[in-house]
Amino acid sequence: MIVPKEQTLLLDVSPPKLYVLLVQGLLVFDRQDLTLDANYIMVIGGTMEIGTEAEPFLNRATLTLHGDRYTSVEMP
Repeated sequence: MIVPKEQTLLLDVSPPKLYVLLVQGLLVFDRQDLTLDANYIMVIGGTMEIGTEAEPFLNRATLTLHGDRYTSVEMP
């Protein structure tokens, strides 16, 4: 899954397991309990927002990374 530059994506459902999440734009977690499972989460030039100082995230956000150093592909 890719969040392109200059785009905003509201994560309002827990998606099925992702292999790669690449955030180049803005990924905002909705104000509800969410889970995000992925092998890789890369934020390159973008923002992954799970609450802010002005509006803290008061729900539960569970991020789970899968894999190990023997089976994972090396990323730059």
